[in-house]
Amino acid sequence: MKIKTTINLFRVLYNRNFMKNALMVSFMFVTNFVLGFFLTFLQSEALIIPSLSASYFEHLSVDVQGYETISTNNNLISVKKYERPDITYLQNVMEYSGRFKIRPEYSKLLAGSILKIHDKVIPSPQYIVVDHIKNGFGINDVYLAMLKEEIEFESEFFFIDFSLNHKFTIDEEEFEININDTLPIDLIFHEPKYFASPKLYLSQEYVDQKLGSYELIEGQTLNNYLLNIDNDHAATNYRFRLHFVDNEQKMIVEKLLKSATSKDRGIELTSDEINKVNSFRALYDYLNILVTIFFIFIIIVSLVMHGIVAHTSLLALQKQLALLQILGGTKGDLLSLFLGLNFFNFCLGLSSNFILPLILPLLSSVIFTYLNVSLIIILNWRIIFYMILISLLIVMILLITLFLLNTRRPLLYLLIDA
Repeated sequence: MKIKTTINLFRVLYNRNFMKNALMVSFMFVTNFVLGFFLTFLQSEALIIPSLSASYFEHLSVDVQGYETISTNNNLISVKKYERPDITYLQNVMEYSGRFKIRPEYSKLLAGSILKIHDKVIPSPQYIVVDHIKNGFGINDVYLAMLKEEIEFESEFFFIDFSLNHKFTIDEEEFEININDTLPIDLIFHEPKYFASPKLYLSQEYVDQKLGSYELIEGQTLNNYLLNIDNDHAATNYRFRLHFVDNEQKMIVEKLLKSATSKDRGIELTSDEINKVNSFRALYDYLNILVTIFFIFIIIVSLVMHGIVAHTSLLALQKQLALLQILGGTKGDLLSLFLGLNFFNFCLGLSSNFILPLILPLLSSVIFTYLNVSLIIILNWRIIFYMILISLLIVMILLITLFLLNTRRPLLYLLIDA
């Protein structure tokens, strides 16, 4: 058929079945939008997890501990015995990952301290020792909100009185630590809201000066004492504190420690940030399973609906196609016309992919609202292109199959209706 004749036929046939075509376009529009949105969600883990991790103020400071799995009488239950890893092994890891700081872990010691504001005792937070603040002290917004419920004060800049009293026994002789100081709080950090807990941030430099350099006996500082006692001693809290230069170094060390881990023994990095990110990753993996199931369901429903709408549309065109065949149109012409009508609908339905980028800031806003993590989600257009290409291939195969099954004897339908 001539191009002009084909265009006129296309316009007439499309208008004759306008409602069915509008239904097909609407269905494709919604389907493509839902598929694109869920594909973006499935791809977003690569952005959300690193962004969530980096959103914790202490993400470059972690604890490292060793463990040994001990079997029990019940084969289904095993117990982990923890101890501090050998410092020589950690120093050897530096050869492959670059230099990082190794310090004793002081959280157990700090937990026994008392905090006050204006001589009023305030709730104790989780003490977090970090290395990327040299001066000053900070708290997170969760702890600030808790303090405001306890006492009235200026939140922009205030002081916390810090006192620590702890007893040590060295060679059966008892020694006591007494530290009193005033901490100027000049940093309020907005931590991710995912299971956020009250925290007080101390610089490693401050801990080294105030605690680490504290002389228990002449020539024996607290830092040296903790470094040299047995690794399974309770005072070590079975951990070292590591401070990394950047996230790349942290990942390298994590991989090196995992490679040295066996079924019975291992060394692991642990921190509040790592625990929460792992928890969120598990939750996200669970959501991924649900989304994938729903994604497959949408694809199946999409194919069924495509088949139903395309079949009813073909039945509505049956007489016109039969008449065109009588007038000299070949089966190839009729197939081209039928595919062209549906391809036009398919292209109109793809317009949802241009609206999708406008909706993604809403997803970013939801993530910020529930996690307090600023994240810009970008569409992976290559994945979208592959999805469109596969959808088009499946739809074309489906349409050609329906056409061949329903147009084996098109003149017969025309004669019956006549």
